[in-house]
Amino acid sequence: SARFLSHPIEYLGAIQQDSNLVDAVREQRPVVEHAPDRPASRSFRLIAKHLDDVRLSSDKDAGMFWQSLAEVEV
Repeated sequence: SARFLSHPIEYLGAIQQDSNLVDAVREQRPVVEHAPDRPASRSFRLIAKHLDDVRLSSDKDAGMFWQSLAEVEV
């Protein structure tokens, strides 16, 4: 990305393996709603918090989305 887009990619984290993620997809629900206290949900919230911290999004609505995910206790 740095070479072709002139923008480096920062590692934001990984989503932990979690069977609840598969269940949430089957139910067509966000895993953070389906199983908020499970590993995958915590991973998504940590990434969302990191995105908010570094302010990668300049779009107000997108920023509010990431903020709402980051506000949930990890």
